[in-house]
Formats: sequence, C-alpha cells, structure tokens
Amino acid sequence: MFKKYAIFSFFIFLLSACGTDYYYSSFVIRRDLHWLTPSSEQANLSDHLSIASSYTFNTYTSPSVIATPANYILTIYEVRDNPNFNKVLGVDGSSVVNVKLNISLDAKSFKERAFTVGKSASISADSKGSPIAFLNAKGEVVVLAIGGFGLSDGNAKSESEIFKSKSTNNGYQWSDWEKLETNVFEPLLKDKYDRYYTNPGNGITLKNGTLACMIDFKRRGTGNTNPEGAAILYSTDGGEKWQIGGKMMYNGKYRSARIIAERTDGKLLIAAVSYTDTVDYKYKGPLKWGIADTINSDIKDFSVTGLPTANSSGTVSGGRINYVYNNQSANGIILLHSGPDRPYVGPNGLPYTVVNSSSVSVSKDEGQTWTTITNIVGTQYKDRASYRQSLFVLKDGTLALALEEGNSYDISSASGQHFVLVLRRISLDALSEGTYKYGGL
Repeated sequence: MFKKYAIFSFFIFLLSACGTDYYYSSFVIRRDLHWLTPSSEQANLSDHLSIASSYTFNTYTSPSVIATPANYILTIYEVRDNPNFNKVLGVDGSSVVNVKLNISLDAKSFKERAFTVGKSASISADSKGSPIAFLNAKGEVVVLAIGGFGLSDGNAKSESEIFKSKSTNNGYQWSDWEKLETNVFEPLLKDKYDRYYTNPGNGITLKNGTLACMIDFKRRGTGNTNPEGAAILYSTDGGEKWQIGGKMMYNGKYRSARIIAERTDGKLLIAAVSYTDTVDYKYKGPLKWGIADTINSDIKDFSVTGLPTANSSGTVSGGRINYVYNNQSANGIILLHSGPDRPYVGPNGLPYTVVNSSSVSVSKDEGQTWTTITNIVGTQYKDRASYRQSLFVLKDGTLALALEEGNSYDISSASGQHFVLVLRRISLDALSEGTYKYGGL
C-alpha cells in the first residue's frame, strides 16, 4: 500500500515540476476544455464575458480572439497607461502601452487575466500595442505589435518598428519582444513610406500555412497620423521571418485594412474602414474593398453588394464557415461589421437609436454579394453600440467575437457612454433565430 502511495505521490510531483506547459495540458483540467458543442445543441448558445472593464475611456482597446488546438481561448488586447479621449491610435512615441491577454478554458469564464505578452513597458520608448494574433501550423500563438512612435511624425527620423512575440504553451508564457528587421520593409522604404502601424485583430492562416495580415503605412512629415495605404505582411515559416507583399493605396480617408478571408480560388479578400479627421465613434462611412490575386500582387479595387453603405470607423473582421440555410449547405465567408442605426426601446419604455451596432453577414459567392444575418449580436445587451471588433470561427462552428462594446446605445468620451471589452461566444443558430445553422467540417 505504501509503495502505491509513493508512486502516486512521485507522479504528482512530476506533474507539478514540469511547468505550466505540461501541467495545463494534462488530465488535471482537460475536462474544463470540453466546451465544444454539437450543432444539434447550439440553438440557444449565447455567452457573454467581460474581458476588461474600465471607467477611464480608451484604457483597454483593440481586442482579438483566438483558440488553440488544445481549446484554450485567448483574448489579446491593448492596455494604455495614459489614455487620451481623442486618440484612436495608442502608440505614438509619448504613451505607455502594453499588450495583455486573458485565458478561458470553458468559453464561459476567464481562468487567468491580464497576462503580459512579451516584456512589460514602463516608458513610452518600450511601448507595444495594436496586437495582431495568429495561430501557426504548430499550434503556437504569434503576436505582432507596433512599437515606438507608430504613425506619428515624432522626433525620430528612422522608420517605425514592429515586434513579434510567441507562446508555445497556450498563452501562459511568452518570448520577449523581438523587432522585425529593417530589411523586411524595404518594399515600402524605397518609396519613402517609413511609418507603419499594425492593424489590430486576428491575422489569417492560409491553407498553405502562411501567416498574413495588413499594416497601414504613410510617409513621415505629413503632420498627422492618417495612413496613405496598407500592405500585406506575411510569414511562410510560422512567424519567424516576415516579408512585405502586395499593397493598396487608400486614395481617401480609409484605415485599418484587414484580410477578411482566403477565397477558394486562392485570392485574398480585403476590407478597410473609412474615418473622419476628428475622433467620432458615431461616424459611419463606406468600406473600401480590395482583392489580391496572390500574396505579393498589388491589391485591386473590388465591388460588393448587399452590405449597408455606412459602417463604423472601427474595424471589420471575417473568416470562413460551413453553414446550412434553407436546407442547403454552403461554404461561405462570414463578416463581422457594423450595421445601420437600429431603433431600440429600453426597459423604461423610451425609444433610443443604437449607433454602429455589431452585425454579422455571410457571402456564398466569395465576397461578391452579402446577406445580413443579424444586426443584433446575441440576446444580451441589445442596446449596445460597438467599435473595434474581431471574429474567430471555433472548431464547433460557434463564433468567438471580441468587441469594444459600448455600455450604452452609443459611444463617446462623455461620462457614462464609454466602451468595455467583451467576448461573446454565439452560434449561427442563436444569431439567426434558427434560420442559419453550422454545417459541420
């Protein structure tokens, strides 16, 4: 009996001595990671989690969400130590900004909160922000972030800096920030574009394993932080080395381009949001759409139909999903975006107008035409506005949505109309009240 007890005790000692990587992937919590839900049980699936709440405007921003092969759900976001009401971009050479994350094991709560990605900054020169999260072919999580002075002119004459960090154990530990080499950006530098900014949210992993995202760029000396265009930034080796691919010129007031999806023909579907010179969380404008024939080709204009002509100046996000509609199966592209103003009657019986509410649309013809599923994301907090947002399609076909969600029917820097970061896991079935369902792998 004593011998059996000694062997068991030694085994427990080995588990605890192996570090968080082995410990958190062992049988100890494996049952907590069984949150995947069959399509037949998704009719009412709608969970709402608070990522970070703040009474100071613009403290927690720019969320992204990703799930690892071991079913850990990570929300990655920016934290500003000295937030400014009138700045959408946090990293500017004078602010102190860090990248944090929360970890959920059950898709209903966060087991751990506010882990730091990379090394924490205490001065502006070390700031990192506007994170882009990727899942590589090994199941590792890679994060890119802007550092230094971003798109601001600043006092520095050298180019902006983009950094990377990686976790091999589901977000519990991260490598120190490592700067991407200057020669990565030579295709932009040769045209004097020396200011860059990582467009926050989820990057995309292509079918061949390539990691790809968009970064905004401009020339130093323009006197503002308005980008002139966007370029594809990609890695073919899981996030170690990076290259600049095709680019698009905005030719207008656009920013925050995102790769929405890889089409079945291998082309990349891209969208950017419009904006005004002043920070206005109620602003609505048209999306700018583009298509890249290959990862290195210039991005051409692309026309779509079926979407509202006015979207938030926050962000858009997308992915691919199999779904069933009218008893017919399709593999389509799903889009998280803003919808038109929506009337809402509060519990007090008074009418309100929800500005820039999150909406979900789907396209079955590779992005040419769209059908809006809903402009009410979930059954909770129907009165809430939104701004920056990210979407990740989970293994079971449910949607993980990381949102800057207003705590009211619109967002402004006025008292009582702030936003907080939330994670929503919801099914197509619940979003559409049974009209759309997940179609399986």
